[in-house]
Amino acid sequence: MEVGNRVIIETNGRLKWTDHNMATIKEFNDPNLVIVQIDDMDTRIPPYGLATVFDYEIFSIPMIETPETDPVNHPSHYTDGKYECIDYIETNGFHRDGYLFNAVKYISRAGKKDPEKYEEDIQKAIWYLNRREKGFDAKDLCQREMINTNDYIQDKGLEGTLRGIALELIKGGNYSLAAKVLQMELDTHDKHLS
Repeated sequence: MEVGNRVIIETNGRLKWTDHNMATIKEFNDPNLVIVQIDDMDTRIPPYGLATVFDYEIFSIPMIETPETDPVNHPSHYTDGKYECIDYIETNGFHRDGYLFNAVKYISRAGKKDPEKYEEDIQKAIWYLNRREKGFDAKDLCQREMINTNDYIQDKGLEGTLRGIALELIKGGNYSLAAKVLQMELDTHDKHLS
């Protein structure tokens, strides 16, 4: 047994809340005692999902292949449970509203992408929710001038770049071509780094 191993706990009722749970070994106290982090337990409230068990209470050490993380298509901070964040967003229609999309995203990942940024993630969710309320105020929208795409591209210094072309394509509703242009941007960027 090593720190980081995935295990199943069986205390025969000594610690009922740990029995039959999957856990991860955190440390060894002495030759017979092991501190484990129990899966699916709130790590913010006592007992913080931690338990001290005897090594003989770890009756199985399954070799579970952990898929490599995919930070682009399936980031671990959005795929940590049964449901992936994007699936929840799409099936509930939040993908149609950028404010709600981002609010749900920040609520879901709070403290998971970076534990030090839990409060910041919650504050961002609040910001998007407040912005949604303000953004859909018809009087406010009527008073705001639409930002021209070419002006925006110039303002961001993207004129003559593939990213600028992608923004023009997005404005025109050609999302798949915009994605291809951005892939060209990545390919070009990689060549410059080599």
